[in-house]
Amino acid sequence: MKKVWKVIFKIFLAVMVVVLLTMGIALVISRFREYEYRIVLEYLGVFLIVLGALAAMGGRNIMQGHSYNLSRHVVEDEKFFRNEIYILFESYRFTAFMAISGIIILFISLLIYNLT
Repeated sequence: MKKVWKVIFKIFLAVMVVVLLTMGIALVISRFREYEYRIVLEYLGVFLIVLGALAAMGGRNIMQGHSYNLSRHVVEDEKFFRNEIYILFESYRFTAFMAISGIIILFISLLIYNLT
């Protein structure tokens, strides 16, 4: 159980780093281009969500390609298939990570909108 909490804490820290970096980038963009900070945050939040979705779609599409499926029957190795499943799992994990980060950014921009 302690190991699970460690993993959750590491993911939480990584999400916070991505959120803070995104907020910093939004601040720089809003200062130099004279856009509203809230609007830039919304766009970057949606960008993070789309980036995660593209990662999942790309990982899934590679494994569904015709030439890929033909060549994978040549390699009948258990390690190969475990690695394939691991890569697919990691792309979905990245998707969830980016979606959580994007949703937090969107909530922050909504909070800024409600406060002003």
